[in-house]
Amino acid sequence: MKKWFDSNYHYIMPEVEGGFALTENRLTELYRWAGRKFPKQKFHLVLIGPFTFLKLARIKNNQSFEETLALLAPVYQKIVAGIAQTGCEWLQLDEPALCTDVTEA
Repeated sequence: MKKWFDSNYHYIMPEVEGGFALTENRLTELYRWAGRKFPKQKFHLVLIGPFTFLKLARIKNNQSFEETLALLAPVYQKIVAGIAQTGCEWLQLDEPALCTDVTEA
């Protein structure tokens, strides 16, 4: 367990090693389900960004942050492409880690 930034909330820290693969796009399934369940409502999706995801994770196999981010980027591209196919008009990528002290790199 680790603190969520400087709050009293905690989360289980994901451990990342090796490459990434998208086995299912759960966001597209949930968006389509919500559209069927509540047809008169408009929805937007919120997804934590790749930078923040990796900043909150533990990278295990001695890869650099930049190398791991480069491996994760194509997965995020597939996620966004799948969401675009649903007709979703608004996807919000949150990057709260960019509000912390970050290096120029």
